[in-house]
Amino acid sequence: ADEFRKGVEKAAARELKGNPGLRRKLEIFDLLLATARGLVVDRVLTRGFDSIDHYDAREWLARHGSRSTDSSLVRGMYDLVFAYTNGELEKPSLGAGTAVRTLLRMILTYKGSVVYKMQAGMGEIVFSPMFKSFQAAGVKFKFFHKVVNLGVGADGRSIDSIDIDVQARVKPEIEAQGGYEPLYTVGGIPCWPDTPFFGQLVDGDRLRAELDRAGRSFESCWWTGCEEKLKLRRGADFDEVVLGIPVGALPFIATELMDANDRFRAMVENVPTVQTQAFQLWMNRSVEEMGWLAKEPAIVGAYTEPIDTWADLSHLIGREAWLPELGVKNIAYFCTAMPCPDTAPLEDPDYPEQQEAAVKRGVLEFLETSTAPLWPNVSDEKTGGLDWEVLVDPQGRTGKERFEAQYWCANVDPSDRYVLSPKGTTKYRLRADDSGFANLYLAGDWTYNGINLGCVEAATVSGLQAGRAIGGYPKVIFGEEAEIQPAAAQAAQAAL
Repeated sequence: ADEFRKGVEKAAARELKGNPGLRRKLEIFDLLLATARGLVVDRVLTRGFDSIDHYDAREWLARHGSRSTDSSLVRGMYDLVFAYTNGELEKPSLGAGTAVRTLLRMILTYKGSVVYKMQAGMGEIVFSPMFKSFQAAGVKFKFFHKVVNLGVGADGRSIDSIDIDVQARVKPEIEAQGGYEPLYTVGGIPCWPDTPFFGQLVDGDRLRAELDRAGRSFESCWWTGCEEKLKLRRGADFDEVVLGIPVGALPFIATELMDANDRFRAMVENVPTVQTQAFQLWMNRSVEEMGWLAKEPAIVGAYTEPIDTWADLSHLIGREAWLPELGVKNIAYFCTAMPCPDTAPLEDPDYPEQQEAAVKRGVLEFLETSTAPLWPNVSDEKTGGLDWEVLVDPQGRTGKERFEAQYWCANVDPSDRYVLSPKGTTKYRLRADDSGFANLYLAGDWTYNGINLGCVEAATVSGLQAGRAIGGYPKVIFGEEAEIQPAAAQAAQAAL
């Protein structure tokens, strides 16, 4: 393999200068060769991908001869899953087994395309249909109920109580009509609003005013308002419990479980999460007018740090209710990991505002220095800064002030933090049916589910696994197999 690599590199050496396409092909060749070699040498196909998860993906590739571990392809893989400990770019970590298994699935098992773009927001394309389906099936939803503690029974092996803060009460007449309705329709699509429908709530005007004064929302863990406290009891209010609350929130609500079960504690303490940041721009020039040369709509990773990921989602303009005279022609989404502590510091009342301000400062600096490679026609050649006039602003402000009409956020709440898959951590993930408590089942992308990465696919597989553990259905869940089946593994090993 080494001699083959050297021969290819020697043959291509004269053509590399000024030929990024050829360089990229050689990087792909190098990474595939190292992966194939590693699969054989480490007997991954028979021992399982988890057998190499104690290596970092870069470390494992280099161990098997790759010289492209700092290529944009590899960096893009880390950027895609925010794989940076505490959001620090100098601390990348992604389990090799998890990374290789995911890449092989993407390359070998995709249907139609490796990546699809959703035709509206994820809330509308993924979660609205799920909610409507469950609602039609008779599932009852209780909004504005915040779980604050899971209580372990005297036996130490079951969930006996669930403590809940009721943040708001739904008006009796609304309850009589079927309960709180969270969705409204835009362009024929059921959408989630950015604030609750206070008109459906008891004392809704008062609650709205209190939240506005505090600069908070019901979703914020820094909001402690409570209209009523509930304690649900096993046998009276519930029998089985599905814990779908993200692992980042468990240190705050599941301390009794952590004290009662060492494996549960190990999972909570060793499956880390990271804060992320994002911003969106609406512009009055198309990407072509701005100078983007690629023919296809862009999804860009491994861009200049700290803002490393951009997606052109201009195809969503028709889904948004912009006035024609504003001339919206381009929607740009950016996201990246964000430096943060191990867990959300709920004791600091100013933390959300501080992080939101940090995102704004970072985004403005990025827009003032780093847009020229993406949009050369609307960026200053010397500074690399964006022409602010391309930003859509319904208020008609000028210069940098037009940014105030855009969107930015710091995802700081425990349940908003992104679950990571660093080297050596997969072994701590628990399966949906292996919580350590007799009546507790787990669901989320933080469980051991066969994908083991932060994504909606992993969360969906995990939810199906929890359902099967309780009711026996579905028997087959596509995507849950973490390893290649023995017969196929032996045939592949022999072929390699």
